Amino acid sequence: MSAGNKFTLQLGAFVNAYRARAYDVVREVVIEVAKNLEKASPVGNRELWAANIKRKARGLPPLPEGYVGGTFRHNWQYGNDLSGVPTGVLVGTENDSVERISAQIPAVGAANMKHTLINNTAYALELERGHSGQAPQGMVGLAVVEFQDAVDKAAAKVRK
Repeated sequence: MSAGNKFTLQLGAFVNAYRARAYDVVREVVIEVAKNLEKASPVGNRELWAANIKRKARGLPPLPEGYVGGTFRHNWQYGNDLSGVPTGVLVGTENDSVERISAQIPAVGAANMKHTLINNTAYALELERGHSGQAPQGMVGLAVVEFQDAVDKAAAKVRK
C-alpha cells in the first residue's frame, strides 16, 4: 500500500470517528433538553386547586374531566425530519417522557436532521406563559436559556 493510500485510509477513519461523535453529541443534547423540559414541567394537584373554580374568570379553559396530575409532564413528545412532528395527546401520567424520547432518537444520522420536542396538551401554552406557580417562567423558554449548558454537558459526556 502506498503512503498516499495509507493517509487516505487514516483520514477516512478520523472523519468517521468524529462523525459518530457528532451524532452522539446531538443525541445527548436532545436528551438533555428533554430532561430539562420534564424537570421544569409542573404537575397538577387537585388539592392545591382551590382557585380551580375561578379558572374561567382567569381566562383559562376548564380542566378536562378526570384530569390526573402528571399528564402534562408525560406528554413531552419527540419528532424529527423522518418521523414528523407528533400530533395528539398521550394517555398517562408517568415521568417517562425522557426514556421514551431517548428510544426514538436515531442512533445514526442525528446530526443531520431537525429534532422537535413538543407538548400537545390543550393547556401547554398557558403553562408556558406562566399560569403555574410551579413554572412561572415556563419550560421551553427556560430550556432555551439552558441550551448552551445542555450542549456543554452532552459534549463532555461524549468526550469521556
